[in-house]
Order: sequence, then C-alpha cells, then structure tokens
Amino acid sequence: MLPQGIFLKALCRNPKCILFPGNPGHQIISMHSQFLKCSIVIDANSTLSKVLHFSIFNIKNMNATKVEYTVKSEYVSTNKANIQKVMDELRALGDVGVLYSTYIKEDGCSFVHFSIHRNSDEPNIIPTLEAFKAFSTQLKAEGLVTPPQSMKLEMVAKSFDL
Repeated sequence: MLPQGIFLKALCRNPKCILFPGNPGHQIISMHSQFLKCSIVIDANSTLSKVLHFSIFNIKNMNATKVEYTVKSEYVSTNKANIQKVMDELRALGDVGVLYSTYIKEDGCSFVHFSIHRNSDEPNIIPTLEAFKAFSTQLKAEGLVTPPQSMKLEMVAKSFDL
C-alpha cells in the first residue's frame, strides 16, 4: 500500500486529504488546497504510485465585502448587542460558507464588518437572516451618523480554510 501523504506532498503544499477505499488495488484521495479541490485515483499496489485518474471537481472564487459606518455614541452598545444577535443566528446555521466578523475602530463609534464568502456564485445569506433584518432596520432608524459604505473585495490569498 502507498504510505499516506508521500504522493500528496508532491502535488500540493499543505493539502487536506481524505483517503477512501476504491476498487481493489485502487485508492481514492480527495484533497483540497488553498486554490483547488480535486480527487485522485491511484494504483495503490504500484511502488511508483501511478495516477490512474485526476480530476479537479471544484474551484471556487472567494470574495469578501467590507462595510463601514459610524453610529451615535449613545447607540454603540445597542449596535454591539444587535450585531451579536446576527452572529448567533449565523453560527446556529452551521457551515454556510461565510466567515463574518465585525470590528470597532479607535474612535469607539465606527464599525467595520467583513464577510468572506466561500463561493462568490452563491447568494449572500447574511441579509436574509431575521436578526440582520432587525439590526439593519433599527440601525437606519435610530443610530447612524454616517451611512454604510460597502466595498466588494476579491481575495488574493488567505491563511485559513473556509
């Protein structure tokens, strides 16, 4: 049998791989790296680890959105609480292909939201959340000093898996 990982290291740096049993004498390796996802069928009986089939099954373009706005100083704690409700609802859904985080700037009143989406072809789930709808409605009605400025970002590189 092929020692696990030796063949993969030749193909990709830091792969995440899953080994599956294949037909007799074959082993299927499903792996993904920062830029590709693929499956490989190898001849597990061969000392040369001959590749019988290699297919890229999923390449997705990640994108991100940055939104910045400023709230009234008396609205900061309400905004933080509403943001936490959005995060709780999103977390309860499990893996939906989104990393979402919010930060507050040094002025104590300006917020920056980042959402990173695993697949740019899928619709953004965040605006569909009930907690987000309530957050957005209340923010616009009670808290804004400067309106949200949204910017789409295309991912160049990353140090994490999503």
